[in-house]
Amino acid sequence: VRGRIMVAEQIRRRFDMPLPVEVRYDEYTEDVLANRLIKAAARLLRGMRLNDPSAREGLRHIDATLENVMPVRYPPHDVPEVEFTRLNEHYKDAVAIARLVLLHWFHTAHRAEDGKDEVRVPGFLMDMTVVFQQFVTRKLREELRASEHSFHSDATMPPVYLAEGDKVQLKPDLSWWDGDQCVFVGDVKYKDIEPRYENRLWEIPSADLYQALAYATALGLPGALLVYAKGRRDREPPPTYCVKCAGKRLEVVTVDLEGDIAAINKSIAELAKRVKCLRALYHARAATGGIGGTP
Repeated sequence: VRGRIMVAEQIRRRFDMPLPVEVRYDEYTEDVLANRLIKAAARLLRGMRLNDPSAREGLRHIDATLENVMPVRYPPHDVPEVEFTRLNEHYKDAVAIARLVLLHWFHTAHRAEDGKDEVRVPGFLMDMTVVFQQFVTRKLREELRASEHSFHSDATMPPVYLAEGDKVQLKPDLSWWDGDQCVFVGDVKYKDIEPRYENRLWEIPSADLYQALAYATALGLPGALLVYAKGRRDREPPPTYCVKCAGKRLEVVTVDLEGDIAAINKSIAELAKRVKCLRALYHARAATGGIGGTP
């Protein structure tokens, strides 16, 4: 017998009959939200007429594998999220890629040269600032072994205000919390900071430094971190700024996006070390009562 025998129902319905047996069981189906999202994304990509034969074959295989899944068209503004458990955690990356495709898919119309025929062209439009921030946040969580409840993005962190009376709300991209106390803060910038031509020194935008200083001040931290996307390899390490009178340490670090996955992971590992150092600096200052004072 497959499933759990329902003894009470068996006696009530089949009092003197051994068969059929009243049972209860869970019925599993392929037609779930995660598979619907993946199938929808695969069909959109197949419509792009990709040049790579292996990509075309992979998408065809996905569509055939999910034959029993109901096809659904999701508008970019209404792509649902999947709730993950230990049973479907292994599916998380595939679903994330599918949602990325569905969220940023668009069609644009172009007129032919004679102006009579209209050609519809599919494509993607992504805010790389958001993509880079989400990438750095997720990789840091993995590297630091921190949960979403302790290592926040700007969308999930508790409210923080710069001025008294809960005025001037701030939303840093990165923040690490021990309970109700923030122990690290940082901001992610998708831009390639250029060195000055005459001396090859880094030119960090003043507005970014002011922003990091505001975060450290509002949260009562001894320092803050600015994370940039690195575009070239021939530069000296970016500088660290010690703010006069405030006793704040503003550090700058870059994530090298030009290499392969191993190089990017190495860059993230170095970034995680800087995060740990700033967190340790907070605890050291707190232990000596030096938070907010002169370093």
